[in-house]
Amino acid sequence: MFRHDMQESMTGQVAIDEIEKNVFYQLLHFIYSGRTSVPLTETNAQQLLVAADKYNVKDLKNKCARFLLPYVNETTAPIMFEMAVTFNLENLKEECETVLLNDIQMSNVIDLIIWASLKSVKKVKEAALSFARLNSKTLFYTADYEKMMREYPEICLEATRRMAP
Repeated sequence: MFRHDMQESMTGQVAIDEIEKNVFYQLLHFIYSGRTSVPLTETNAQQLLVAADKYNVKDLKNKCARFLLPYVNETTAPIMFEMAVTFNLENLKEECETVLLNDIQMSNVIDLIIWASLKSVKKVKEAALSFARLNSKTLFYTADYEKMMREYPEICLEATRRMAP
């Protein structure tokens, strides 16, 4: 890169556009010291996880994944689940599934059915459909169910067939 007729050899700089400067600095600091330069937060742990995966820094990747486990809740679980799948983080994925399985209720069951169907999350989908089956008489008359009929007719058809006695 620096020995051939490339932009980097002329400027003496390598542009890394995909990662913010401070995140790359933290990544380099970890590579050289084995420690993060700042305390981890939910936000910087997610950013560092992406960078650590991109540059194959497994210790940092695992540290960030472990740090994120307590931050998994009903709101963050779907996003963190996708991150766990993308970066092959089995413990984080399992924690997200557990949180989602323990939080199925009338107010979110339709959203969970749709999300789990689109993301092929079988355990969550089956649990949400079982909950829906038990509450179908009420569920059929909700705005969420009507929205599912309009926006996701295939998922709605499958769910309705599964809820039928």
